[in-house]
Amino acid sequence: MDREKDRGLAYAAGKFGEAEHALAIGAGPIKDRLWEALRCIHPVRPDDLPEPLRDRVRNLREQSTRVFSQSRLRAMRTDHAVATAREIVEVSAMVRAADERRSRRRD
Repeated sequence: MDREKDRGLAYAAGKFGEAEHALAIGAGPIKDRLWEALRCIHPVRPDDLPEPLRDRVRNLREQSTRVFSQSRLRAMRTDHAVATAREIVEVSAMVRAADERRSRRRD
């Protein structure tokens, strides 16, 4: 990975950490917390991530684009919101692990 991708991966790890924080301790019901989490990860560029994560992040970005209106988010079924939140947490752990591996390689 080149230096720009390294920065992109570190940025993604930070944004996914913010998303997890929003989901875990944000105010309000799951849909409100999901709204904040999706806003956190929307700027992440899938191409800055390792290949296995790119499609998952693209899918999350597509979901965030679809629900970037409060009315659409409110229309989302709660079980779908929970599944999306779960996906954010799973991807976050994988992004964080990839960033930690990258950091250890640099040392």
